[in-house]
Amino acid sequence: MLAAAGLLSDRFRDVLALYCQTWAEYWAHHETLAAEGYVTVAGNGTKIPHPCVGMKDKCQSQLVKLQRELGLTPAAATGLLPPGTISTATGAPQGTGDPISEMTLRGRASLKPTSAA
Repeated sequence: MLAAAGLLSDRFRDVLALYCQTWAEYWAHHETLAAEGYVTVAGNGTKIPHPCVGMKDKCQSQLVKLQRELGLTPAAATGLLPPGTISTATGAPQGTGDPISEMTLRGRASLKPTSAA
């Protein structure tokens, strides 16, 4: 899908690299929290959120932003499809050749309201 939309060129390399780096950081925080828990004890003995909670949340927010930039959300993906891949009459997919895009589009087409008979 990214290649078809021309988003794998050198000019998008930095955004894709940032996405990969943020993904790796997100999972590192996730694994730390799975092993150590979401609560830790401060020096004075009080329970506080583990520092990785905030870092994981920041990574998650950044991932969502980058996913939108790269067309990796269902809403953004439809904007990456070549013209003519969605029927203007029905909203149904027109053979994009990408099974994920077609599945996403079929799901959206089935959500369109129907007129009352």
